[in-house]
Amino acid sequence: MRLHDLLLLRDGKRLAATHTRWDDVAKCVKLHLVIADFSAGNVPKVGPWQTLFSTTPCMPLSGIKRKPFAGHQAGGRMVEMADGRILFTVGDFKNDGVKRDISTADPSNSYGKLHVIDPANGITEIFSTGHRNPQGLVIAADGRIWSTEHGPSGGDEVNLVREGANYGWPVATYGRDCRTCAWQQQGRHDGHGLPVYAFVPSIGISNLVELQDFAPIWDGDLLVASLKQETLHRLHIREGRVVVDEPIRIGDRLRDIQMLEDGRVALWTDSGKLMFLTADLAPAQSTLLAAKLPEDAQDTIEQCRACHDLDPGIAGPDRISLWGVHGRAKASLPGGQYSDALKAAGGAWDDAALDAFLASPAAAVPGTSMAFEGIQDAALRQTIIDYLKALQ
Repeated sequence: MRLHDLLLLRDGKRLAATHTRWDDVAKCVKLHLVIADFSAGNVPKVGPWQTLFSTTPCMPLSGIKRKPFAGHQAGGRMVEMADGRILFTVGDFKNDGVKRDISTADPSNSYGKLHVIDPANGITEIFSTGHRNPQGLVIAADGRIWSTEHGPSGGDEVNLVREGANYGWPVATYGRDCRTCAWQQQGRHDGHGLPVYAFVPSIGISNLVELQDFAPIWDGDLLVASLKQETLHRLHIREGRVVVDEPIRIGDRLRDIQMLEDGRVALWTDSGKLMFLTADLAPAQSTLLAAKLPEDAQDTIEQCRACHDLDPGIAGPDRISLWGVHGRAKASLPGGQYSDALKAAGGAWDDAALDAFLASPAAAVPGTSMAFEGIQDAALRQTIIDYLKALQ
């Protein structure tokens, strides 16, 4: 019915997979972890699959016509531990003990838990409980285990997973019920493991990686992918808490993310794209160009940087990019938070329009939100205009 994850084990000779399968006799569905011999080469070969684990009990129809199996909440993410065992996630299949009878804290069932299995003999143990839909899993270089988890209409979580811990679902969450706009213990995790970070509203969280050999100032940070928000989040964690959450807009639903051995980050999107991220550590073009200018021009450009981005690909709606501004129609960047006055101004940013605006924003566009007195020196204005023309 659905393949959730593939994992090539460290020996390079075995391939593990998680998938959900419908039982046509019992009329129910299970998540299975299977393993097969694997050989690479010009024509990779996969041997017969052996089932190592199946969830219990078999999950009956949910009663929801649109999503009768709730397979989107199955989990299924895998990582290989240092001792060769496989740590994997199982979601609650929307059976949370509140809307349905199965509890994620009950050790007699498999759902809403992280499990660890020995691929040599199939021996399985519960690792942690109280999970809703854990979609991301990574073991950091220091051995810590991080997971990501979808919340109910808010409350997507990043968890530092400890063996034996209960992370609270369905009793505790930072999300809410879509129908009642509340939850029984919303925002309280008394007696349960707290997430290291929760996203409210939800970002549609997916997988995560720990950055390694990517860029010195980012190495050791977590990079979290999102579906709904189409954004990466760089989480800088110190002393057990997130001190920086930096969103990086990608513009596509990010289904998976992997850290590659060569230091690149691979992204797989719902539109079928495979993207690769690398760190550009060279000085930005705007910085190189500014360094050649007189000191008064450099000082002016630094004032511009307080509110604007000067390089491609890093602007946000509240920081209008000046990259490519010369010749661009006024108030034309998609999603830009422009004043009504600038939206109504019309025209393009040619030399004359830039000169008038730099001389006096308030006079050039009455009602503008640009809080800048203007540049009285015509020669300095021309230097800035020439600089902006070079940002292409």
